Amino acid sequence: MNKFIVLLFFCLTTSISWTQDVVNNYISEVKFRMSLVYNNLPASDCNPEDIGSVEEWRYLAQVSDSPNDDGLGWTDDGCYQYDVEGSGWLTQPNFVYYTNTWSAPNRTSMDYATRLYVWEDDINPDCSLQNGDQCEWASGPVTTSYLTLPNGSCEYPGTWNGWLWSLGSSTRYINVEYYYEIDPFTGYLANYANTFQFETIDASGCPSVHHWMNNENRSGMNTYYSFILDNQRRIAIDLTDQPGNLQMNLFATEGEAGGGSNPIQPYSTSTDIKNYDLLPGTYYIRVSRTTAVKGNYRLSIYSDNTGPYYWNGSVSADWHNSNNWSSCVLPTLSTQVIIPYTSSNQPIIYTGNTGQCQTIEIDNSTKVTIQSGALLNTNN
Repeated sequence: MNKFIVLLFFCLTTSISWTQDVVNNYISEVKFRMSLVYNNLPASDCNPEDIGSVEEWRYLAQVSDSPNDDGLGWTDDGCYQYDVEGSGWLTQPNFVYYTNTWSAPNRTSMDYATRLYVWEDDINPDCSLQNGDQCEWASGPVTTSYLTLPNGSCEYPGTWNGWLWSLGSSTRYINVEYYYEIDPFTGYLANYANTFQFETIDASGCPSVHHWMNNENRSGMNTYYSFILDNQRRIAIDLTDQPGNLQMNLFATEGEAGGGSNPIQPYSTSTDIKNYDLLPGTYYIRVSRTTAVKGNYRLSIYSDNTGPYYWNGSVSADWHNSNNWSSCVLPTLSTQVIIPYTSSNQPIIYTGNTGQCQTIEIDNSTKVTIQSGALLNTNN
């Protein structure tokens, strides 16, 4: 019998460097299923011992979503059995072997692994491998590495999509599909408990987050987001990847976001990118649509370096650490630099280094230290 199993794993969407924190926090249901099972082992390789030469094939599938926050390890959701006369069979059982539904949307990293046991059950009609069973896969179960589910199904209701193949030459293989959907009630209200939360977007330094969304089946005209800044940052909010004239506006309070009043300038009336210099705090985004504008869009938030660079000292006192600047980029001779009094660390240009800026504005209560053997070049 051919017991050499070849595994090919691939995702169906292009890998990108953005984090998808918003969707990950609000998954309400995840499913896996076998959408195609093919097994054709010649009788000479696998001679069943059952009366009547009935091959009772067992497919036991398990899933692990660890290290996700729900803490589940390998599941044991039963097995799929197929009895057939003859040497092989081909079927499309659409056997769902994993379902996780959260009444309160849980946090999940979207990283899943699956493992599959396959054998011909000759003794007991259950889902445990017994002595005397034949044709089990070599070296025990076939286990995938953790793979992140693609974001093409980030919608409500969700849809089934192909995820990975477990391919065993020409004699056996299994097609696995995934399904997941977002909580349909998240993002309908502007209060922080209900919004899609990016949380602290500069916790690891320079912000770079996004949210893929399908508003096709959402009844509300507005979708609300919130994010937190720990430090003064210059950011861009980008809604250019969208189906039509969706509008995005930024607000300082949830009440203003809910009422659509007093948005932080610049006010958005089109699909272009808006840039903001923001102090630490919690902010709210409202994405508005008309009845005619539905479909997939991507809301992105990332660092912007088109305006003045504010020193925030979020990491250290080092002038040459880009995370210490609101733009997440080091100043150049064409950059206006502002050192505000809110700085947590006073900037230092260390010995042997040369700082640059076009102009520099220093608050009376702050200072810039230029050590011996260091320079600060300006262009004014």
